[in-house]
Amino acid sequence: MSSSSRVVAGHESHAGSVDAAARAVASSAPISVRQLLGVGGCVAICDLTIYRGEGFAGLALLFLLLPLLLWMSCQRPGAGKGRSGLAAMFFLLAVKMAWSGSSGLVAIGSMLIIPYVMVLSGLPATMLEAARLACRVPWRGWLGVVQCGRQFKFGLLLPRLTWLKVVLPLGAMVVFGGVFVQANPRILNSVSAAIIQACSTLLGWIQDYPVGSGLLEAGFCLVVGWIVLGLVRMEFSQPEGRAESGRTTTSIGGDDNVSSDAYAAARNTLVAVIALFAGYLVYEIGNLWFREFGDGFHYSGYAHRGAAWLTVALGLATLVLSLVFRGRILTHPRVHVLKRLAWTWSFLNVLLALSVFNRLFIYIDFNGLTRMRIVGLFGISTVVVGFAMVIWKIVRGHGFAWLIQRQLSSLAAASFLFAVLPVDVIWVRFNVERIRSGHLAPAVQLSVHPIGAGGVSQLSALLDCDDETIREGVKSLLVEHHDQLSEKSKVNQGLGWTTWQLAERMAYVSLENARPAWGRYADPKLRKLARQRFDEYTYQWY
Repeated sequence: MSSSSRVVAGHESHAGSVDAAARAVASSAPISVRQLLGVGGCVAICDLTIYRGEGFAGLALLFLLLPLLLWMSCQRPGAGKGRSGLAAMFFLLAVKMAWSGSSGLVAIGSMLIIPYVMVLSGLPATMLEAARLACRVPWRGWLGVVQCGRQFKFGLLLPRLTWLKVVLPLGAMVVFGGVFVQANPRILNSVSAAIIQACSTLLGWIQDYPVGSGLLEAGFCLVVGWIVLGLVRMEFSQPEGRAESGRTTTSIGGDDNVSSDAYAAARNTLVAVIALFAGYLVYEIGNLWFREFGDGFHYSGYAHRGAAWLTVALGLATLVLSLVFRGRILTHPRVHVLKRLAWTWSFLNVLLALSVFNRLFIYIDFNGLTRMRIVGLFGISTVVVGFAMVIWKIVRGHGFAWLIQRQLSSLAAASFLFAVLPVDVIWVRFNVERIRSGHLAPAVQLSVHPIGAGGVSQLSALLDCDDETIREGVKSLLVEHHDQLSEKSKVNQGLGWTTWQLAERMAYVSLENARPAWGRYADPKLRKLARQRFDEYTYQWY
């Protein structure tokens, strides 16, 4: 590395330390009396006008007072550009709501809150910054609650960051567990029934005991306070001289502790998801691998929607791994433990990917191939490639930007490959060959799905099908497509040669050659009857 490169790298490292120190200072800034009054006022007015309110007049009062209360709540309120204009918009909304309120006015007022807080804090009120702030509200709100606990001596109830070691693993198990539940109709029905029963019991308890209503109101007030703290306690840049002061040293020392807490949270999360995936895969393999499926098996629930949910699980696993192995965690002295856990989880994700393919092939084996099932195969393949890239990133130490670029490239490549493949030819030909081999269920796909010109030319192979209903139904399909192509050809002749399509020309020639077989169905009444019998007959495999 050249000397100039070392200087730049050192400068970037120093800048990163300054930014980290600034974030630490911002997140640990004490909460002033003014802020407490502002947040308390927001909680009180929301309780009065939302929880206890019944109409738009109360919401009008809320939007009338909200600008002042948010100004009091803000960490560093200032006369930001546009503040007066936004406050005037709140006033006009309140007046209109008092005169004639609507849900649209409430939505507009709610959307004005974030840009107003940003302007108060001196942040650029852009769409990107607003989206970033909205995503960080829960986290910043929690930091505000933690700071309240520290400042008012509730340290035993709100430990510094050790909660991450428990909350993150539990959160991961809830998210992935919910995905696995959605992927299995039988489990979903049982869990849904249990949740409904629990909610009914809870509502009954609330109705029987007045204290229940008070607990709900207290919970509502806590959530409002959390959200307001998340909105107003933002990160602020610190002057470089101040960031280099002794206070920064304390913050950086805190960063080392945060790194240890982050390591423990990452380790516990990986252990939790490994246990969850291992347990689920035992169920998956035991119930859906190496067995025959009898009548009543929920093919759509397991192999269609279920495969989609398992693909979501793989995508989430990719996101979790890519977020764990980045930043300061890579410099932790025990990062090798995380890597061993990552390899174990990766192996389980490979088994999960095989389970998704297995579910898709179960459905394809049952009633054939469709355009969307090809999309599903491409989708899960792209997710698997993306997961492999995450593993490669961990092994080679690449950055997050490298990963995002490669994953977007793989998605673009998959989309391009799907776009250039003759998809209609593939799925229609596959189903035709299955029908010709005696497996009749794929005929339903010819009945319910539109067939492009490339697939139409494949249907002629079923003119000698042994099943009469399917054979005559296909003939009625050929007549329909012949009429459509004939009409389109007449229109295209008037539009010129630029409308010419090779697939349509090949399909039309194929249909003309098969005219002796389907000629009798030129009669609309006969064709309608044959098509109706075909649709009703094949629906048994839908």
